[in-house]
Amino acid sequence: MTSTDPRSTHPKLARAIERLQTADLPRACSAPAPPELAKAIHEFNAGEFFDQHETLELLWRATPDEIRHLYEGILQVGVGMHHLLKNRNFHGAAVKLDHGIRLLEAFPPVCHGVDIARLRNDAAAARRRVLELGPQNLGQFERELIAERTRDKMAATRRKGKWAGGPLILGYDLDEGHLVVNEVEADRVRAIFALYLELKDLLPVVQELDRRGWVNKQRTTRGGRVCGGAPFTTHAVLRLLTNVAYIGKVRYKDEVHDGEHHAIVDTEVFRRVQDRLRRIRRAATAPRRPSGALLAGLLRCCSCDRAMTPAHTTNGGKRYRYYVCLTAQKRGWHACPSKSVSAKAIERFVLERLQALAAESAQAAVATLPAEVAAALTARSPQQRARCLRALIARIDYDGAHDHVAITLRENGRPSWADVGDRPCREKRA
Repeated sequence: MTSTDPRSTHPKLARAIERLQTADLPRACSAPAPPELAKAIHEFNAGEFFDQHETLELLWRATPDEIRHLYEGILQVGVGMHHLLKNRNFHGAAVKLDHGIRLLEAFPPVCHGVDIARLRNDAAAARRRVLELGPQNLGQFERELIAERTRDKMAATRRKGKWAGGPLILGYDLDEGHLVVNEVEADRVRAIFALYLELKDLLPVVQELDRRGWVNKQRTTRGGRVCGGAPFTTHAVLRLLTNVAYIGKVRYKDEVHDGEHHAIVDTEVFRRVQDRLRRIRRAATAPRRPSGALLAGLLRCCSCDRAMTPAHTTNGGKRYRYYVCLTAQKRGWHACPSKSVSAKAIERFVLERLQALAAESAQAAVATLPAEVAAALTARSPQQRARCLRALIARIDYDGAHDHVAITLRENGRPSWADVGDRPCREKRA
């Protein structure tokens, strides 16, 4: 025993454990349970640990045989939890939990209808966490317990097919905690499923929804604030097409359960959509060669203030790399003035501007910038060069409407100043 792991030293505990080792506990556990035990377990599960102590103490003292130590073990675990959650008493919690666990170890996994194995394991896990946190951080245990109970309650709610909260989805409204069909929106949902089966890709669906002026679910909070109503993106359409709520189901992690709400999409239509999405997903997860994109994570679209991500096309056996604005990628080419830029052209432009800045800095006796630029320009692999560029550059803004580039450099790890370039960044394709 150490000061960091207080254990029960009650003089009667060792004698009780010794007697339990020779007792016929399976026979005693198979006997009918007294009604007071059910009451005590209900109080324990409700977190009413003081009341369960009073109930079990009377039962423990009135029971003459060895089964009394079952009641004592449950009682001690409850007292330990009371010390932990109510009194924030580190020593009392650790000692009482240890006392209860050691008594319950002698009993079968189920006794008098009580899941002793689970109780024992939960108590042991709680005691280990108490010892990890120490006397100064017991409040953290209560916060973790509240979070766990919330997750368990949500899981139980979803397994019953009930609405467990979260953003409302297109096609349903909320009425006293239950999902009810919004017929106007439900027609739109069914039309989106039909559009996908007709157009066979997400981006054409997004473009058609934009043309029709359809948007995501919009609602008004109790405070009068309007939420949602954003234009559809490919990601939003994908979420809608894969949501099992539209066929009357409820998902919890990897589990799918029957919901209490009405379906608005035919099961066969939903299955056909999932089959096509799976085929596209398998094709998209095929091994890819490295993109070699030096400006990944640095380049942003000035018009949309969104990242520009590496992409490529192949024409006549030749691979053309470029960076495409996420807005254009998710909502279509018409949604962004910048759209895309040739990777080869803008990478060459950025490196040339860095070389020019290094020469200017050398003339001004600024020693650090030329060394950093040299590291970026002489790195052997594209990956090393990209790392050097990320250490040197905070961001690069590209304005495709005016073919304009702004480079913001770092100084001591922070963005410091911007260099503006206005030469074209276009690559002529063969």
